[in-house]
Amino acid sequence: MTSKKRTGGGFKAAIVLFVFFALLAVVVFADAIETRIQLLPTPERPAFARPLAVAILIALGIVVLVRFARSRRASGRTLRVRDAHDGVAATATRTRAFVQAFEGLYPEVSVRRLGYRFTLLADGEGIAFWSGAGRRPARVLLVSWDDVRSVRSDTVSVGEASRPALIVRIRHAGASLELPVLLTPGRREQSVGGEELGKRGEASFAIVRLVKAAHRKHLLRGGMTFEQAMDIAPITSPIDVATARAELDRLHAEQAKAAAQPAAMLDAPITVVRAEPVRRTPISA
Repeated sequence: MTSKKRTGGGFKAAIVLFVFFALLAVVVFADAIETRIQLLPTPERPAFARPLAVAILIALGIVVLVRFARSRRASGRTLRVRDAHDGVAATATRTRAFVQAFEGLYPEVSVRRLGYRFTLLADGEGIAFWSGAGRRPARVLLVSWDDVRSVRSDTVSVGEASRPALIVRIRHAGASLELPVLLTPGRREQSVGGEELGKRGEASFAIVRLVKAAHRKHLLRGGMTFEQAMDIAPITSPIDVATARAELDRLHAEQAKAAAQPAAMLDAPITVVRAEPVRRTPISA
């Protein structure tokens, strides 16, 4: 695993294709281009600059349309996954840090199956990663809640900008790594059950809170108390129900004892203790 491994970004692929076809056109039409340049050296007839500018604008327009189409397709897949499952789903974008952590945790699963944009789903089973066409989504990987140690929100660096991300610490096959998931929900995804989540940044943090709530729900279902689920231990394996109830009773007893101590101190009689004088023994030389 190397940090320079390609992440298969759609925008990068479009730029590479544009440069490739531009160089191919230069090679094929080299003679015509050279003749054209020789005929148009003066500013009175800048006929070569105008077609070139038009070609560049057309190429940039194609890139924008391709990115928009891919974003729409990813959002459509996320909405279909959300409608088919009882959980929270969001579109995410693959980053280099995600690829490194994913390959360290699951070397048997090809991260390229996710594509540049994939769908994250958190439901009763765990956290799943979906990919595929918008109408035929396919689950690539399911991370069981038993393998999830913690869920938190943070930011990741994308170029020179910082973007909100979901940080999931996963324990699998002897490895324990943090998996940074860059959340990039589309406009159609910024509502759950009719409730608006806000703009993209606000929606990302709202999605993180929903994923954390799903994790706590699993911990409570496994036997943890609410207090323990709020303060998750490093190892989140379920505990026995009887142990959890005994721990809760002990906590309530300690709280009642602490609340009764000030009143008991006020009602208790005051005892005066007279101090005895200290006898000093001379030290002989």
